[in-house]
Parts: sequence; structure tokens; C-alpha cells
Amino acid sequence: QRQSTELTRTDDKESFFARDLINKFSIINTGNNTITRQVPIGDILRESRVDQTSYNVKGELRYERKMGLKHKISLRTILEATNYIRSINNNIILGYSEDPLYYSEVDMYSTYEGMPLSDGRTLSFVLGGDSYFRKQKIEERKVSVLGSLNYSFNGKYILEGSLRKEGFNSLSLKTNDRWSPFWFFGVRWDIRKEKFMNISWINQLSFRGTLGLQGNVDVTRTSRAIGAINSSNSLATFPYLSVSTPPNPNLRWEKTKTWNMALNYSLFNDRVFGVIDYYLKEGRDKYGYILADFTQSPVQRLKANSSRLDGHGWEIEFNTRNITGKFNWVTRILWSRTVSKVVDYLSQQATGTNFVFYAAPTDQGITDFTTIFAGQELMAVRAVNFAGLNNQGQPQFWVDGKPTTDINAVAKDIELHGANATSLRYYGSSTPTSSGS
Repeated sequence: QRQSTELTRTDDKESFFARDLINKFSIINTGNNTITRQVPIGDILRESRVDQTSYNVKGELRYERKMGLKHKISLRTILEATNYIRSINNNIILGYSEDPLYYSEVDMYSTYEGMPLSDGRTLSFVLGGDSYFRKQKIEERKVSVLGSLNYSFNGKYILEGSLRKEGFNSLSLKTNDRWSPFWFFGVRWDIRKEKFMNISWINQLSFRGTLGLQGNVDVTRTSRAIGAINSSNSLATFPYLSVSTPPNPNLRWEKTKTWNMALNYSLFNDRVFGVIDYYLKEGRDKYGYILADFTQSPVQRLKANSSRLDGHGWEIEFNTRNITGKFNWVTRILWSRTVSKVVDYLSQQATGTNFVFYAAPTDQGITDFTTIFAGQELMAVRAVNFAGLNNQGQPQFWVDGKPTTDINAVAKDIELHGANATSLRYYGSSTPTSSGS
């Protein structure tokens, strides 16, 4: 399957964007009353083309057999391979004219002294890093092998299971970490078909239980380092290569083990029906941001397998058919409750340092990334224990029962004591744990 998308945007030379850009990179020579323009007068043309190509090959073998009146077995094997390629090509042309057709070559990287330092002194910087030509290619390859079994006895007892192994090309540099096995096992008991359940007002009653291991991969991440060519700036007068994404050789599948038990019922000629569902989840190697190694890249955060999450919850559905016929009246009640906790978080040791970075120099406040603690929700509400203003109008914070204006003392308290820091208050989950309708 192939798909191409082309986008074209033209900023007319009389538009504010074009006129503003031309004027910013113009110098008026007062001696001879001439104007030197780094950006020629004309339209600004941006072109973008995205080509997507995908291949999918899938083979399936299925075997089913009935043995007597009570036994039924079904076997299935699936092999699937997927290859997805996405190519992106961007161009920007300055001094452009469609009729007559012409354009101008422009120096995108030389420092332009007429520009204020705060606005950037190169044309590429002002244009957001765009250059004459930009090319990007993403290739994803995935292979999956699945085997499943389903067995039914007397239509009342059902066993099913599956084993799947998947591989993804952008994961760890180690072949074993690119591949991961996943499995599923389930049972179902149709209680209504038992002889002792000969109760007229029970139309359906069944129990099912499942246990499985599932996996997920972030297709936007790779184990290898990714570099980017940047335009010049106030410190580097030539284009330079920087590591935009540091290497993560241990990147691997995130995994979730789930236990599930459910009871389905239907009563009084299907007038009352619904389901009661309970589940437990254990998340391992979950994706999250940690502090990157500053010796490898200027990037401050790296998305990696950084946490373990556990959770459990209830889902209850209750339905009634009050009136049937030409006029129908149906009542449906839904209720759910979910509780999840962070069991472990790899960036714990850098919490205080990161707190200083976000709270002190940049005044950007505290983010969820800075205060994730084991034993609390991932998206918990936390706040610095504020102690009001002192007589000079400076904000104060409680640390060890004493007010202080030193934000570094707060950071050190969080660094040493984590979730038990006296300078930090915990208010619970930022998302509702219960919902209903």
C-alpha cells in the first residue's frame, strides 16, 4: 500500500510574514541611500511531501474438530510480518515567483549582525531551523508469530490459550531484547447449563477468568542515537551536528500482566442483565522520562523503560428492560473504580536536582516529571508546602517545620526524603478513581 501527500504554502511578498522577514534582514546604507537585502523581495514558498509505503504479509492455518457430542477443539497458527516506511521531504524557497518562474539562492547560516541577538542572527534560526532541503526517513519492521488453542467440553467448560512472540526493529541493540514472548490463558464456565441451576428466572449465568501478558512498543523511539544538523547561532557561526536523542541501548518492550475475573448474568426473561468485572494489573518496564546523561547529549530528558505500575479495579454494568414493544424503556447503570500506584521509578535519585532545574532558574514551576514517587499515583497532585510571605514579601516554604526562602533547601529535602519530604504535600490522584453514569 502506498500513499503520498503533498502540501504547498506560499507567503505572498505583500504578506506581513514576508515583509517582516525581508525588513529584518535589510540594512539601509545612509551614505548612498541604498538597501542591502539578505532576503530578496519575493514570495516565500514551502513545499512538503510525505510518502508512506507499507507491506503486510499474513498467513494463517486453522484446524477444528469435533470429537463425539461433547468435545470440540480448535487450533490456529498465524505468521504476520509488517514493513512500514515513511519518507518526509521539506523545501523552502525565498525570493520566489511563479510567473515568470524564478527564485533566489539565499545564505541561510551566515551571522547577520543587523539582527538583535535575542531574535537570532541567522536566517535559518528565524525560520525555525528550516533550510533549503530537509529529509527524514522512518522505517518500522515488525514480525509476529501466534499459536492458539481452544477446547470446549459439553458446551459448559471452555479452555483457551495462546502464545505469541513479536519482534520490532527499533528496540535494543541486543537481538534478544527486540523479541519478546506474550501469552494468554482463559477459562469459562457456563453455570446456567449445570443441572443444579434449573432455575426458571435465571436465563444466563457464566463465569470467566483470564490471565495474560501483553506488550507494547513506542514506535517513535529507537535504541540508537539520533543527530540533527542545526543552523548557526550566537556561539557557532557554522551549521553543527548535535545529538537530539541520546542512545538508549536497553530500550525494550513494556509489559503488562493482567488478571481478570467476570460474572455475566441475565435474569427474568432478560429483563435484568449485566456484568461484574474485577481485574489486577502489573506493569513492568513502562515508558517514562528520566534524566538523560549530559555527557552524551544536551537533551535533558530521555524516554526509557523507567517504571513499574500496579493497579486494580472494578467495572459493574447493570441493565433493565422496563418496557418493551412499540415503546421501549431501557435503564443502564455503569460504575467503575480504578486504583493504580507507582511501584518503582528509575529517576527517583535525581528528583531534587531536577526540581531545582525546573523551579529555580527557569521559574517554570514543578512538573509531574520532577515528583514521581513510589507508593503514589503516577498523575498525583502534589504541591510545595507554602509558608506564606515574609516581611520582605518573599515566598517561604516549610522545611523540617521551619519556614525558609531557599528553594534549594526544598530541593535537598525532596532529594533526601522523597515522598516523605516535609516540604512537599500530597493531595491524591489528579484523575478520578471512580466514575459512573
